[in-house]
Amino acid sequence: MWVRTVYKVMTMVVITLILSYFGGCLFYIFSQYGNSAEDIARNNTFITIKTNKRWISLEEETHTTTKAITMTYFMLTTMTAIGYGDLMPISDNEKIVGIILFLLGHVFVIYVLSTFRSILDDIEKISAFNMKRKSMEADEIAL
Repeated sequence: MWVRTVYKVMTMVVITLILSYFGGCLFYIFSQYGNSAEDIARNNTFITIKTNKRWISLEEETHTTTKAITMTYFMLTTMTAIGYGDLMPISDNEKIVGIILFLLGHVFVIYVLSTFRSILDDIEKISAFNMKRKSMEADEIAL
């Protein structure tokens, strides 16, 4: 039972990370290619972000790992409605895509929460069954 429960939880964690990664990549690709030329010229895109009171460009970042982590982080905070405010859509086109990803992310978060609830229900049923079995064994010993 516990193996199955741990497997379900780990599966949900992995699926969440994979969907966050691909959602972040989709948003990054859209930010890179879906903005107007004037937004790109004015650095009015998600690709240029403010960190620690200085602007950095994800385009100039040499490590794709950093881009992947940043985009996964952005999607996780967007899907869960945490939204720290350090990364956000800037242009109107990015905001529209952000809203769509936010809504789709919420649907997925609801699915994850319902799956965790069913896991907790299974654990509760097994605990109740074990308690009933122990009670019956104790009654048999008393007889």
